[in-house]
Amino acid sequence: MNVIRYYLTLFVFTFALLGSAQQRGMTLDPAELTAGSKVLVIYHCQGTPLENKKQVVGIAYVYEDYHWKVYDVELTTSGKDLWEGSFVVPKNAGFVAFIFQDSFSTHSAVTDNNNNKGYLFQVYNKKHKLMPGAAIGKAAFLTPSVMSAPGYMGVTSYFEDKQEIVDRDLLKSLIEIEKKIAPKKHQYYFYEEVNLYKHLFGENAVQPIQKTVDDISRIKRLDEDALYNLSLAYLFLLNDKEKSQEIDQMMTERYPQGRLARRKAMEIPYSVKGDDYFDRAKQVRQDFPVMDFYRKPDYQSYLYSNFYRRLSQELFDAKKYDQLEKLLKEMNSSMIEDAFLHQPKQSMKFPDRNPNDYYDIAVSYIAELRNKLTFAGNTTGSLVSPLQARYQHQQTLNYYLTVMTELARRTGHYQQGIELMNEIPEEERFNYDPTGNEAYVRCLEQIGRKEEIIQALEASASQNKLTPYLMEQLKKHYENLAVKQVSGFDEYLYSLKTPEAKEELLKHAAQGLVSDSFTPFDIEDINGGRVRSEDFATDDIVVLDFWATWCAPCCAALVGMQMAVDHYLDDPQVKFYFVDTQDRATKEQLNDYWNEKGYHNMLIAFDKNTPGTNDGAELYRNIFPNASGIPQKAILKNGKVRYRASGYQGSPSGLMDELITVIEILKKDTK
Repeated sequence: MNVIRYYLTLFVFTFALLGSAQQRGMTLDPAELTAGSKVLVIYHCQGTPLENKKQVVGIAYVYEDYHWKVYDVELTTSGKDLWEGSFVVPKNAGFVAFIFQDSFSTHSAVTDNNNNKGYLFQVYNKKHKLMPGAAIGKAAFLTPSVMSAPGYMGVTSYFEDKQEIVDRDLLKSLIEIEKKIAPKKHQYYFYEEVNLYKHLFGENAVQPIQKTVDDISRIKRLDEDALYNLSLAYLFLLNDKEKSQEIDQMMTERYPQGRLARRKAMEIPYSVKGDDYFDRAKQVRQDFPVMDFYRKPDYQSYLYSNFYRRLSQELFDAKKYDQLEKLLKEMNSSMIEDAFLHQPKQSMKFPDRNPNDYYDIAVSYIAELRNKLTFAGNTTGSLVSPLQARYQHQQTLNYYLTVMTELARRTGHYQQGIELMNEIPEEERFNYDPTGNEAYVRCLEQIGRKEEIIQALEASASQNKLTPYLMEQLKKHYENLAVKQVSGFDEYLYSLKTPEAKEELLKHAAQGLVSDSFTPFDIEDINGGRVRSEDFATDDIVVLDFWATWCAPCCAALVGMQMAVDHYLDDPQVKFYFVDTQDRATKEQLNDYWNEKGYHNMLIAFDKNTPGTNDGAELYRNIFPNASGIPQKAILKNGKVRYRASGYQGSPSGLMDELITVIEILKKDTK
């Protein structure tokens, strides 16, 4: 009896495990996608990367009418680890790929694409036959490097590292299946087909490409998209420029307001200046209204982006702010964001430009960005869903509000600066830009709102977004506390960080930890001394910051490096060297720069030329053999490279915290 009970229990347990495995990830009800029907999307996140996440969203990449579109799948939780939402399959869809994320960001921290196998579905009609696009859409999705498919032309990659299918027989069969599914629609997908041939056959692809192109050329009435793709095929795949130009001429005659004509009109030569340029730009706007593009965006969105970028820049530089304000109403969120970045924000970098001159028009940029958020759609032509586009624009607007806070501070609009910053939701207000956080505090100081200053200082610290000035003010606040809950400012500072910020610090530190050898080195410092690796004592922790005067991120990061140097000023075990690499700056220039910025206790050293070259990067290549850019930071200990990090994330205190975290880990490491 006990034996029977044992096997019965084992059977039940095994069945439960199998059931759990089957339910892990995505299921559909009904299990098959039918064009025009509604399907229930069920996501079981237990055992997936999204397990225990507070939010799960779905994104659907749809091959519809032989074009890619992106839809949202809004999910709601219906129990522990269970999320559900409905999805209406477009009536002309052929192929659908789902992905699940922890947010609508185009760069979500956590995603689930079925362990890189994909949640991929071909679509059937009501007679259970594959829809047009079902086969070629799948082939395109699996080979994004040769298609305008998600993961290549889109903002984000569906597959990790843009992984591609290697099953050549499958790709060939999908092409043949598509020809059987939709023999009369060949003109709509032939460009995907010939690109696949290029992928499959390489240099031997000319013959099948030529045959397909000849077949398409014999169709009597090709639509504009087919002609456009035919021209591209001749030009880029068959290297037949003359034939491509012949088709371009045909398109110009048949479609005088079409894609080719639009492209040529918008490529206004940069030699055209002044009123002549403005007149030609006005004509382009009349001939090719941007509102028509918004109603039906395509892959030529870059034309409008480039056109409005230049036109807005010309108006901004000419201080034609009245005309520019009217132009902003035509521009979508992406265009305005780009214009704000290159116009008001860029102008703030130049001391000789009076911020009072462009403050009002900068306010108009922000106002128009707010207005555009009410449009819950994607007018960019990029492969992002409407909610992804809205999320992306909201995040950018929040960041620009911090920039505007700084501009308001510079122009004495202190109350407006406070109001701008307070538009950002409180839980994320101080997570964008340390400079904006400082501007907000300085505005509060001007008006005397002391309680809010303390809240802002502590909130900035909680997100690792402090400038040196904010750090100084936070220290003063700590010193003035009547009752101190912790002993010492460092403990106080650490206690302010959110659990997420603490976790991110440790995670980031762990990603950069290594144990690699390097060749012993000997370089000169700015005072004429030597920096020799053989002189480093056992257990010395040596921080090397590779930077150059021509590198803007390198120079921006020096503020955070100064904070880290100050933190370890009295610790003889920790040493910092600032290695000027791939640069031609003189000692006098570097000393002047250091004095101008007020940097102290930061010893500059000079990289040497690699033997036989004039690259000024011998030590850089020694420590970073597989890197090419700067800034780069390395931490050495006991004759090994123990940590490497590249780039700068924009937060001085964040950089300081990163280095402190790694240094304290290495202090405890006995290797």
